[in-house]
Amino acid sequence: MANAPITDDRLIEIFEVCKTHKRSEACTILGLSESTVRGHLREAARRGLSGFSPVLDGFEVAKVSTAADEYGNIKKTYVTQKPAKSGPFEIPDGHQIKAVSALLDADGRVSAQWVKTKEGISPLDAAECLKTAFADYIPPKHSPVQIPQENFADSLTFIPLPDLHIGMYAWKDETGKNWDLKIAEREIGGAAERLLALGVPTRKAIILGGGDSMHIDNKKNETTNATRQDADGRYDKVLLAACFLFVRVIDLALLKHGEIDVRVLKGNHDEHSSVAIAYFLFAHYRNEPRVTVDISANLFWFHRFGKTMLAATHGHEAKPDKMPLIMAVDRPDDWAKSEHRFAHVFHVHHSSKRQDEYGGVIVESHQAPVARDAWHHGAGYRSGRSLCSIIYDKEHGEIARSRVALT
Repeated sequence: MANAPITDDRLIEIFEVCKTHKRSEACTILGLSESTVRGHLREAARRGLSGFSPVLDGFEVAKVSTAADEYGNIKKTYVTQKPAKSGPFEIPDGHQIKAVSALLDADGRVSAQWVKTKEGISPLDAAECLKTAFADYIPPKHSPVQIPQENFADSLTFIPLPDLHIGMYAWKDETGKNWDLKIAEREIGGAAERLLALGVPTRKAIILGGGDSMHIDNKKNETTNATRQDADGRYDKVLLAACFLFVRVIDLALLKHGEIDVRVLKGNHDEHSSVAIAYFLFAHYRNEPRVTVDISANLFWFHRFGKTMLAATHGHEAKPDKMPLIMAVDRPDDWAKSEHRFAHVFHVHHSSKRQDEYGGVIVESHQAPVARDAWHHGAGYRSGRSLCSIIYDKEHGEIARSRVALT
């Protein structure tokens, strides 16, 4: 925020001191730097406070010239005025600076500047939102869960949580199905419980938030890119609901699996909120030795399990056909040591699986468990809704999967 404009009285005071003292002495008396004094003297001249008055409203002094007689005596003084410039630039509320460009003269000095802004939430404002969201939160006392007394298969269970869009709102008369925060907690949470009940105990499980875990990314009910959304509930309330849904799934997984790895990917709806969810889980499970929460900022996730290589990204940046090359370049050692390679993408809310044209990697997209909002309904999207879990073997890749449909 710019400083308040200097008053006319202060400018007159500075002008009078400079008129009766040397510049260095004036700076000492005024307690100002020489560059600041020069700037104030120019402003005093523009306002007509240096002996030229009156200055018309909305104008400022542009030039002062004189006419002298043959003896050098000044007979007339001419004051040229021009429309005054506006005050110091202030960033509009709800905006942040997008770009700054400049016009340079032949000597490389700045003649003019253009400041472009865009609607959005600044990092400091985002931090304040998160601070408010967790201000009254009292973490439950969490003690390590005893490992189940069962024989584990030496396999890995992969549980993707794709495009949960917690906080989305839909009206049945408009979209065919009601959806709000409570419905999301009930239906998605219930589906996750049924899914985990179907699975078999494995030595390791990976719970992967596929991005867009939240429908909104700020208190204005907008996505990261400032696209307005139909949302249910305050941002703080939605953020806590998303965090607790992940806790619900992880706690259930602890009853059936030996070790749990957790990762929450960023999506185009929740670039900032996904970070908050990840750090919430990181803190919540800090005393649980069987849970590891990955807080990497990478848009991509990789994991190798014997001869099986896994990768994932939300899909709003890199397209599915780019995943094989990304896997090979970013993780060359894992690529060389693996024979079965699988990539998971989300974002599109529908199920697909392709292999032949993708360099030997099975690239799979997943259905979302959330209902359609007004935009997706109007655009004609009619994909089904489900959650799934996949069991991978060290030697043979995918060996089984479970699926729970939502209606």
